[in-house]
Amino acid sequence: GQLSTGPLGASGAISHEQINERQLMDTCEKETLALFRVHHSLADGVSMSVVLADASDEADEIDGLVVAEVNKRREKYEQKSILEKIVICLVTLVFYYIIG
Repeated sequence: GQLSTGPLGASGAISHEQINERQLMDTCEKETLALFRVHHSLADGVSMSVVLADASDEADEIDGLVVAEVNKRREKYEQKSILEKIVICLVTLVFYYIIG
């Protein structure tokens, strides 16, 4: 990809229809707008939240929210029975085997 220094939409990352639909030109006059084109395997929720947090003034707050969510999910997983954990592992393995 190329970094566009021209008008919004010049890189082709976003269409002119999307610019008009979302009124992005008005937004750009008031604040900075960053568009990322990332492969889906690199753009999971945790990875993108870290990248965006590092690029913002709210990095500590966002990191705290991510850690809290991870801990909440870990606690929920730890409350499952051993049978439920085995089923989750097997389903995950089958899923990864199928999508290869």
